[in-house]
Amino acid sequence: MKKILILVFTCAIFGNALFAQNADFKNTFSVHYGASIFNAVKGDITGRSNPTALDSVKFSTAKFSNIPTIGIAWDHGVKKWFSIGLAASYNQGKAIVNDLEVRNNKGTFDKLGNYSLTVPRTTVSARFLFHYGNKKRFDCYTGFRFGAGIWSVKASSNIDAATLNKAINGIKDELKANEIENLPFIDKIETKIKAQGTFVAPQVQ
Repeated sequence: MKKILILVFTCAIFGNALFAQNADFKNTFSVHYGASIFNAVKGDITGRSNPTALDSVKFSTAKFSNIPTIGIAWDHGVKKWFSIGLAASYNQGKAIVNDLEVRNNKGTFDKLGNYSLTVPRTTVSARFLFHYGNKKRFDCYTGFRFGAGIWSVKASSNIDAATLNKAINGIKDELKANEIENLPFIDKIETKIKAQGTFVAPQVQ
C-alpha cells in the first residue's frame, strides 16, 4: 500500500531530512522549501547623489528580490537503507535598477534609463539516498543526485530618449562622413529593449 508523506520544510544545505523513503514505505512524494544563493541578495538600495571620482555608474534606486527554492520529489524504496528517485526544483533572483547612468570618457554621466534582470533556474535530477536511523515514520538520509540545471536570463530596459537620440545622431553623422545617407531604419530604433536567453548545465550534488 502506497504511503504519501509531505515534507513541509527541508534545509537543502545539510542534505538530511525527516520522513524520507525506505523499503517500509515504497513510494513517497515530498515537497521541499529551502535556501539558495539568490537569498543572499535581497533588499532596496539607494544610489549616491554625489558619486565619487571612482564611480563608473550611478543610479537612483535598486531593488533585489528572490523566490526561495521550491522543490518536489518522488522516491522509491529499493532496500530499507537505499532508495532511488526523481526531483525537480525552481528558484529565481531579480534585480531592478532605476535611472542608471554611466560615466563617459569626458568624466560626465550619460543617462541610460531603467533596467531589470531576472534569472530563474529550474533543476531536474535523479537522486540516490542512503537511509539510517529508520524507526517507523522517522527517517534520516544522506545521498547525492545528478541531472541538469536550466538557467534563463531575462533582461529588459527603457532607454533614456535623449541618450538614444544622441546616439542615433552620432551614427548619422558618422555615416554622412562616409557618404552613406538615407537609411530610414536608424530612426526606428526602439527605446524599449527586451532580451532573453536560456542554457542548460549539468548538475551534481
